[in-house]
Amino acid sequence: MRILQKKIDESIKQPVLFAVTALVVVFLLTQSKSIGEGIKEGMTLALEQVIPALYPFMILTIMIGTFLTGFQNTTKKAKAGKRAFRFSTVCLIPFVLSLVGGYPAGLKLISDLERKEQLTPAQAQILSAFCFNSGPAFLITVVGKNIFGSTKAGVALFLSGSIAAILCAAIATRKGQPSAASEIPAQPVSLSNALVSSVEKAARAVGSAAIWICLFQGLVYGLENCFGTLPDEIKIFLEVTTGCAVCAEKRSLPLASAACAFGGFCVHCQILPIIKEAKIKYRYFFKYRLLHSALSYFLTSLWVKMMPPEAVFAPTGGAQIRFDGLSIALLLLISMAFIWDTAPKKEKQTN
Repeated sequence: MRILQKKIDESIKQPVLFAVTALVVVFLLTQSKSIGEGIKEGMTLALEQVIPALYPFMILTIMIGTFLTGFQNTTKKAKAGKRAFRFSTVCLIPFVLSLVGGYPAGLKLISDLERKEQLTPAQAQILSAFCFNSGPAFLITVVGKNIFGSTKAGVALFLSGSIAAILCAAIATRKGQPSAASEIPAQPVSLSNALVSSVEKAARAVGSAAIWICLFQGLVYGLENCFGTLPDEIKIFLEVTTGCAVCAEKRSLPLASAACAFGGFCVHCQILPIIKEAKIKYRYFFKYRLLHSALSYFLTSLWVKMMPPEAVFAPTGGAQIRFDGLSIALLLLISMAFIWDTAPKKEKQTN
């Protein structure tokens, strides 16, 4: 019976895939001009907003994760970690880095740890419930300062998202700790190797994000050219940066918080290969994105009631290229450390 059902499913799947492919081809051919305009808009958005804010922090986050997992030689349980999330200490690292580095950082580290057998598949799936967060670089610089014109608004978004992630962690781990992974010997990493690897991984992650932003912008422009202006509800949860701009037009910081917690389907497409590699079920991941989004909306609503109106929304009159001074300082410090680590060492001369 199961074999027959499988054959029926496959016989239905092939025509459906062919029809969808044909529709996509027709859409691309008929809407090539509007899609191209959308891609140009996406490139501008990525170059002016996303890359300057995210790239330095992505390098730093990946470096920290590399060092921490390199020195973490076992999944032996620690009392503090067990009380907090019922996880071994190695499981806390992706959660902390996801809060600092942004969307792909936590999940990528989870996937790496699962591949190295420092996490079990069960632990990896539960960690995915709360290790998918928008980092402070994006929330404070891009959304708060650049879109809403208020750094305090960005701080409120970061605090709300972080607290909501902690609540998601408490819910996801309420049934106890999954089976422990096997012990892994320590593998310390040199600073130079960690920096080179982090720069490459960060470039791939940020480049992938920029490409997906361009694709989704092109999709929106093409669909709007066919069917008229898309509903704001679709734009908000389709691509997070554009969605936050729509929320700014609505003067709704809680709605922007919900959009950032959800991440947008654009980001979901970026992390699908990571989820598949880590053997994480997307429906489980998606369920907690909805919960995280709802909690962030509620918490940000409470922040807005305590904040003066001018601290929540102060439009800046258009997007401009803005480089974060802290990001530049971090890059300079990393570069100095790299030069110091790789510089030829003089041997002491003996008389």
